[in-house]
Amino acid sequence: MIASKFLTKTKFDSYEDFLRNYYLQYPDNFNFATDVVDAYAQKEPERRALVWCDDNGGERIFTFKGICDISRRTAAYIKKLGIKKGDRVMLLLKRRWEYWPTVVALHRIGAIAIPASFQLKAKDISYRVNAANVKLIIAADDDFIINQVEIARPDCPCLEKTALIRKRRDGWVEFSRGVENTKEEFVVDETLKFDDHMLIYFTSGTDGYPKMVVHSYTYPLGHITTAGYWQCVVDGGLHFTGVDSGWA
Repeated sequence: MIASKFLTKTKFDSYEDFLRNYYLQYPDNFNFATDVVDAYAQKEPERRALVWCDDNGGERIFTFKGICDISRRTAAYIKKLGIKKGDRVMLLLKRRWEYWPTVVALHRIGAIAIPASFQLKAKDISYRVNAANVKLIIAADDDFIINQVEIARPDCPCLEKTALIRKRRDGWVEFSRGVENTKEEFVVDETLKFDDHMLIYFTSGTDGYPKMVVHSYTYPLGHITTAGYWQCVVDGGLHFTGVDSGWA
């Protein structure tokens, strides 16, 4: 199991043993895209990484090799759109399968992913775009999302491009076709470090305006304990995720 290489100890006799002896170990350039996705793609290329289905009977099963390849091409295409290390990209992708290779692609580039809820209205989108200085929105083929982004766009001077998956529409980059037509691959920005910013979530805004919460590249390592001790996932098993990709 790949996760074990990031732990100094994997078996514990008690809670006290865990509390005293649970430590993470990782390289200065740790990146989920290369150290986990690519590592599995090389070691066990046919291992299942993602099983996806929708309400219309659609189904896709992706191996780690598949996610590796798609995310590398996606990274190359996103770079063609002018996105580089440190740029902020908002993802309004609901539970479309494209979310997972796209967010891994952003990790490769060093661009900062901002997952956002499909429930956001135009004023919510424009506030987040301007607060985070978002350069690119990648959106699902959903009429409500499209409409709200188009209403918000004139109020977002920092927003350079809006891209749409699975659909063609005037004023939008045709993202899915762009990825499909991209032959080159981008592996990783070699200058990335473990403490660089990787992910921004916005709080719910229950008390005042939503606030940005920034996570570094070590963020996924924190979820080794989530997976092992709360969700109780097992090697080779499936973990069901029913929540929207934009929900923190």
